[in-house]
This record gives sequence, C-alpha cells and structure tokens, in this order.
Amino acid sequence: MEDEWESYDSLLDSDPDFQARKAKVEAQTIVRVKQEGILLIIKTRFPDLVELAKQRTMGLTPDQLDLIIQQIVIAPNENMARFALGDVAT
Repeated sequence: MEDEWESYDSLLDSDPDFQARKAKVEAQTIVRVKQEGILLIIKTRFPDLVELAKQRTMGLTPDQLDLIIQQIVIAPNENMARFALGDVAT
C-alpha cells in the first residue's frame, strides 16, 4: 500500500497543474495567516480598529501585510495604527 502512495505522490509532484494549484493554496494560506495576525494584534492593542483592519487587509500582498504588521506592532497610539492601516495600499 505504501508503494502505491509513493507512486501517486510522484505523479502529483510531476503534474504542473497540481503544482500550480498547490502554490496558489499555499500563497492564500500565507495571506490568511498574516491577516489573522494583524487582527490579533489590533484586537489586543486597538480593539476599536478591528473592523477597519478587516476591511483594509483584504486583497493585499504578503509584503503589504508584513508592512502593516511591522507598523502596528510599534504604533504608539491608535492614530498611528489607523494611519498604518490606511496608508499601506497606496
């Protein structure tokens, strides 16, 4: 049975369509995890900004989300966190 799984895995590894779908799912997972991290930080530090954070993190790239994380972690107050959430997509 194990040999059959290895053969199946080998077929999947060589299928470009499968690899493309796998890469897309992995990229979406990275974005979702970063968005959840932002929301956790916002809920903890600036709970009044949760809805804004949900809206502003949709459709952003991993690099843009990283920038938001860096900025909100060091934001000294809610206004600076709000600025970080509003300024990243420009």
